[in-house]
Amino acid sequence: MAELNLENEHIRVDVELQPTLALLVTDKRNEFTWECPGAPFIFHYWQASQFAVRTTPLAVDRGWEFRPVSDRKGQTVQCSWPRGACGFRINLQLDGPALDLTLAARRFVENRPFDARLMAIDILPGLGGAKTGENGFLMIPRGNGTLCRFDKRIQRTTSLLAYAGGDRALTAPVFGIARGSAGLLGITARGQYNTELVVRTGDGSGSDRTWAGPRARLRFAPGDPLEYTDFQFRYCFLDRDQTNLAGMAKAYRSYLIESEGRSTLRARIGQNPLLEYAASAPVIHVHMAEKRKKSRMTGDGELVVRTQFGQVPRIARAIKKAGLERASMVLVGWNCEGNNGLYPARFPVERAVGGADAMNEALNSVRQLDFQIGALDNYTDLYRRSPASRDEFTAKQPGGRPWRNGVWAGGQAYVVCPQQARERHAQRDMRRLHDLGLDGVLHLDHMPGPGVLRCDDPQHPLTRSQYAQEMVAIVHMARDTFGLCRVSGASVFLALEADSCLVPVDEPTVVDDLDPAWFADESVPFLSLALHGITLIAADADADPLRVAEFGAVPFFHLSAEDQARVIPKLVDFGRRYVSDLAPLAEQFIESYETPAEGLRAVGYSGGQTVLVNRTDQPAELNGVTIPAESFQVD
Repeated sequence: MAELNLENEHIRVDVELQPTLALLVTDKRNEFTWECPGAPFIFHYWQASQFAVRTTPLAVDRGWEFRPVSDRKGQTVQCSWPRGACGFRINLQLDGPALDLTLAARRFVENRPFDARLMAIDILPGLGGAKTGENGFLMIPRGNGTLCRFDKRIQRTTSLLAYAGGDRALTAPVFGIARGSAGLLGITARGQYNTELVVRTGDGSGSDRTWAGPRARLRFAPGDPLEYTDFQFRYCFLDRDQTNLAGMAKAYRSYLIESEGRSTLRARIGQNPLLEYAASAPVIHVHMAEKRKKSRMTGDGELVVRTQFGQVPRIARAIKKAGLERASMVLVGWNCEGNNGLYPARFPVERAVGGADAMNEALNSVRQLDFQIGALDNYTDLYRRSPASRDEFTAKQPGGRPWRNGVWAGGQAYVVCPQQARERHAQRDMRRLHDLGLDGVLHLDHMPGPGVLRCDDPQHPLTRSQYAQEMVAIVHMARDTFGLCRVSGASVFLALEADSCLVPVDEPTVVDDLDPAWFADESVPFLSLALHGITLIAADADADPLRVAEFGAVPFFHLSAEDQARVIPKLVDFGRRYVSDLAPLAEQFIESYETPAEGLRAVGYSGGQTVLVNRTDQPAELNGVTIPAESFQVD
């Protein structure tokens, strides 16, 4: 019999303290029970005497003790481990069909850190785990989104860190579980920068399960100080008709608006004419200059000029003459030594493409055509060849080595500490760029670069949370200076602060360099569905124009003076369709996302319209509407 319980009209939570800790949630709307097959929390600690991280479930037979604590808000359980002189408190509260579970940092206990140090706590591991062969899936926000179905017959476990780099990164602090007519969306409401998602697949046996659940990281290394961060995990139990990808996206969007107070795109457009324009115009990246890569990757390759400033107005006039009335142009490679050239130096403006005066003239000429024009810039990369390069500017790993980024035209890139980028570069250089005549759009490339890191430089140390907030400050600076900011990548913490973000049209499914079937079965547009109507989504139409239509995204194209004759017809054709058919939907929410048949998609909007996408090589009919082969229609 439960010793503690919470109940409202939607769900009931039962917590047993004896003979050991146990928790289960019953969704009263469908009588589905969500339970943890084992202990509802797993404790990870550093055992100094063994020089190893150990793991123990919270169970009486492992020496743990549990007692209820009087609390006016929900139910609280004190979890103590006398053997390790450690402990913490768990508070549980209900909010409609959601369970909030909170770890308060001030209640972390670590009385013998020389013996046992708190490292991490797994939260409700195995909750809602499914047997192999069940109908349903896990939704994991890698890239735009990934599905993991319940068909695995090999047991593997991995952990993915929120906003890290590489294939083991989460782009949003959420996960989803759909099991037939029951489903939940888990959200890290507090402590997102210190949260991992544990994903485990079952081996196909009757007792093994496939599941996902959060892990609160109190330390990343045994020598770290205990990070006193509050954690809150929200479990939103979904209505029967919302246990699908669109339902999960809708639940996340509702949380962002109702709980975090995020403004809708419609409200923001009403306050920003630049954003209104950007929502109704395709994006054109005009490539100016970039160095050739050399085998040594030292960044000293030949500079290749693809477009000069004097050619930019002629390109804009050609686009307008071809029939596109609105466009948002972005100059790429205007900076010294071109795109990815000598960061963190960006001035003087590259003379090979015309220099500062020619840039100013081009900006003014394009604006006279009623085109929006901005520039791409970068505040994450540092190249050793740069005259502005200083080792003191880089973000440091534990031990003092600088973090590395990718290898680009400028050679091996190192990561600029975002605090240094903001204080030493952004404050000065954004204003200087604005004074050259740029007033409209600043596109921040490689944000957040290799992900949210820690900086262990003793002169400017940053936790992961502080690191992320410095990046947010750079985005805000760009918005305040230029009026509009777009970021590359789909990391939600930046996408929500910028006016627009680029989302990938496709993502590789390989995880941990292993067979993709063990985890990531299918790439899906979870973030595109969730963020549509909150921030302006953009996607690469060169790569896959039909995915752009499917996402309801602003299309962006790449061109230069040398290939404009090839690109402009395609740009104008798709751009006009975007302006007439998709741009009116930019402010709306996506309510449904269905696959009526193989190769067909039906994407429903809050205003009642449906975008029908046909990827097949034959015309198709949906809802009485004929969609040509490899095309789309709005019903």
